[in-house]
Amino acid sequence: MKMKQMLTLLVLMAVVLFGCGSEVVRGADDEGVKGMDRRWADDPIWFDGKAEWAVYDAVRPIYGTVRRYEARIITNKEHFSTKTFTKSARGEAGGGLPVFKHHIREDIPVANYVYHYGMMSYVGVDDFKSWKLDHGSIEDCGTTYKRFVNWDGEVKWEQDSYFPNEGSRDGEFDVPRGKDAGYGFLDAMTLVLRGYPYDVVKEGEGIDLKLLPDQTTTKWSPVRTEDWRAVNMGKEKLNLPIGKLEAYHVQLRYVGPTRERREPVDFWFDASDDRQRLLVKYAGPHGVKYELKSVKRFAYWAEN
Repeated sequence: MKMKQMLTLLVLMAVVLFGCGSEVVRGADDEGVKGMDRRWADDPIWFDGKAEWAVYDAVRPIYGTVRRYEARIITNKEHFSTKTFTKSARGEAGGGLPVFKHHIREDIPVANYVYHYGMMSYVGVDDFKSWKLDHGSIEDCGTTYKRFVNWDGEVKWEQDSYFPNEGSRDGEFDVPRGKDAGYGFLDAMTLVLRGYPYDVVKEGEGIDLKLLPDQTTTKWSPVRTEDWRAVNMGKEKLNLPIGKLEAYHVQLRYVGPTRERREPVDFWFDASDDRQRLLVKYAGPHGVKYELKSVKRFAYWAEN
């Protein structure tokens, strides 16, 4: 075989072997959150064709007043398109990546109208990677939208705010790497930390994470990577709207520059069911708080 023909054959073989899957391989090169307990994610219940529909009594300060409302967290398993960064279309080549779609919905009444917040994160089933984050807010003064896509070793982002002197902006940054447990979106931790490794991390100790800060605001929000530590706070007995139960408590503590201050973020997960470890209580940024009121499996997209 002549040299030219051999080189052509080698190129064709490389295309066949690597070309079709190259997009998925590139996107998967930066890992998600490592060391998590997989039992809840591997439970067969996620294949029942329904979503987990959890309702919480919630409070959030707006205009200096604590507002009371119901928050919904809707979680289901689906496939994520590596072309459109949305749910995969039927018949799409490769089928897409298996993800949990985790949607936090808030409708918050104020004096004369209602704030509508939607925070949706796509988290990898296999690696708990924060693939994508969308946040939209709608209220009578205007609309604001944010999007972050973690792909090919970098996060591409865009924000559009109705506030004066803001408007549209976008950019990108490299996904940080290091000795910590991984990179993620703080707004996805209500899902990711369901797998906190209590059997490995002793009470009072923690695991280090690099996180995109909370994005729930009608204005531009921070675009940076922050250092946090997820600390095992042990088990606690809780009295919640859904009833009395025992929960694992995880506290996210900011461990970045000492001159900067962040309030801790607290998560409580159901300790009575290690198969699921549902979020039962939350105390987050800006004074937001959730307490579980009800939960069911529900095909919310079906009219009948």
